[in-house]
Amino acid sequence: MKRLAMVALLFFLGFFGIAHAENVYDMKYQGYLLKAQFPPPNVDETGPSGPITEPIPVAQISNDNLTFSGDAHVMLDNPYTFNPSTCCSVNLGNQGGFTVTFDQPVNSVGLSISALPYSYIDVIEDIGSTNSTVSAVYKNSEGAIVGQSSVTASWLGVLYDDNWQWNNTFNGHESAFGVSNVEGFSEITFMVDGGYGGFSGKGFSFSAPLSLGSTELYYSYLNPVPEPETYAMLLSGLGLLAFLAKRRKKIGFTAA
Repeated sequence: MKRLAMVALLFFLGFFGIAHAENVYDMKYQGYLLKAQFPPPNVDETGPSGPITEPIPVAQISNDNLTFSGDAHVMLDNPYTFNPSTCCSVNLGNQGGFTVTFDQPVNSVGLSISALPYSYIDVIEDIGSTNSTVSAVYKNSEGAIVGQSSVTASWLGVLYDDNWQWNNTFNGHESAFGVSNVEGFSEITFMVDGGYGGFSGKGFSFSAPLSLGSTELYYSYLNPVPEPETYAMLLSGLGLLAFLAKRRKKIGFTAA
């Protein structure tokens, strides 16, 4: 009996662990799917042969569960190529942001943070950059503010190199910001202050706004509604437990 109870406990823990798993919305790939409908002009190694495709409003990356709004746009990460790895980021600019409304209350939301490349970045060198601040205001389903938070972090590594990242983590995600363990909210607005980066080139130097972007959104529902596949797994597990209990009872009756 103890063994059967232990199996049941492990099963239910596994079931609810799956039901409460973190969701990751890949805005980069969604942007690629949208921009693929209106591909940019032919490009070559020397640069674009014509104007780059118009930016896509952030609202167009909404789906059945998430509704995006705000002035942010989906932009190409690299204007010289067009493929899933170089397209796209949600461009927050130096002073920008966007709002996400969820189909049901969440208690954890995070956002990946990256710096968007400057044009002709290969001819300039980084001489340091200021910190960048990302903040959030979150509201419940009635529109009332239930909390707000922010974090300011520096940048690590070499400018626009593979190891250049914002020095902050969220739920194990590097270069990210978020809020968690909140008693349920249905809307969150992210805002950024990109700060300024200092650069030196061939005989000149200047300071310019540091524009930020994002490629992924992380969120966890407060009381998640399991997918049909999860319900199927639950029913299958309950059937297995019933079979084991019946079999155990039958064996005990026969032994008697």
